[in-house]
Amino acid sequence: MTKHFLQNRDGFDVHVLRSRFVEVGIVPAPGAKIISLRCLSSGREWMWSPHATRLFANQTGDPFPDSTIVGADECFPTITGCSWAGRELPDHGEAWSEPWTVEGSDDGVVTTLTCPISPFDLQRTARLCDNELLLSYELT
Repeated sequence: MTKHFLQNRDGFDVHVLRSRFVEVGIVPAPGAKIISLRCLSSGREWMWSPHATRLFANQTGDPFPDSTIVGADECFPTITGCSWAGRELPDHGEAWSEPWTVEGSDDGVVTTLTCPISPFDLQRTARLCDNELLLSYELT
């Protein structure tokens, strides 16, 4: 059985999913960032984080090296800055720096983004199944 609850880090809501085996922390406001993936039996944290790093929000077009560099970011629709279909797309794409909307349920966290530059809506559902983090995506 998965539990879903809220925590706070540096003024941001952290949606935490916990099974008997693993815990994951997702922060919707700064790009639906996955900031923690921890094994509960060993205590090992699998998401890298520099010591004493505070979370903060970036803006579309900010250089990725100026971000918090914590955990896992969504790089969508591109990884490097480029021109595509008459659009200038920023370094690491649009998704990592934008606030996502969130719906939480007992068994998962659904985050959604309407890209500010590209004509895409992206939805990610995060669920735990025993010791696995399952991420599923829907692109419109």
